[in-house]
Amino acid sequence: MRLDRKDIGFNFSELMMMFAELSPVLDSKFLYEFFKKGNVIRLKKNDIIYEEGSSDKYVHLILKGYVRTFKDYNKGDTKTIYIFEKNQIILNIKATILNQTSIFGVQCITDCIVFRMNYDDFEEKMLSSPKTSKVLVDYILKYLLYVFQHTDQITLLTKEERYKWLENNRREILRDLPDKHIAAFLGISMASLSRIKKKYCEK
Repeated sequence: MRLDRKDIGFNFSELMMMFAELSPVLDSKFLYEFFKKGNVIRLKKNDIIYEEGSSDKYVHLILKGYVRTFKDYNKGDTKTIYIFEKNQIILNIKATILNQTSIFGVQCITDCIVFRMNYDDFEEKMLSSPKTSKVLVDYILKYLLYVFQHTDQITLLTKEERYKWLENNRREILRDLPDKHIAAFLGISMASLSRIKKKYCEK
C-alpha cells in the first residue's frame, strides 16, 4: 500500500512536551519556529514512508505507533530489520548524510501519527546555534547506536537472551505487535519465538 497522508490536528502542547522530554535544552520559542517548518500527519498501517533505493530527505518523529525498516530480499519477501516506536526519529541516513540512496525501506506496521519535516529545514534550524547543533549530533549518534546495538545483539546473544532483552527493555513491542514482526526483529523463526514464549509463560 502506498503512502496515504492527511494533515490532522494534534495537541501542540503535547508535542512541545514530547520535544522537551527528548531535548530539555530547546526552549519554547525555538520549538514554535521549528514546528512551523513541518507538519503532523496520520499514516495508516502498511503505508510506505519510503522505499528501498529512495533519496527521501525527510525527518519523521513518531508521535504514535510503530515503524519498521525492512529489506526486500526476493521480490516481496521482506524482512524486518529494526522497529522504531514513539519518540524515536526516522531518518534516511544514506540520503541525508551520504547523498546515496537508501538500502532499506521504511513502513508503518501500525496506524501512526508522525511529525514530518524536510531534512534541509531541520538541519538549518538545528545548526542555528552551538546548543541546537549538539542536539542534532546527539540524535544522529543515538540513531546509529540503536542500530549497531541491535546488530550486536543479533550476532552475540542467544535467541533466548535476545527475547529476554526485549522483555526487559522494550516490553511494549511484545505487547503491541504481532509475532511475525517480533520474530523478524529478534532474528529468529516464528517456531523458535513460540517455544521461547511458551517457556517463559510456564515459569
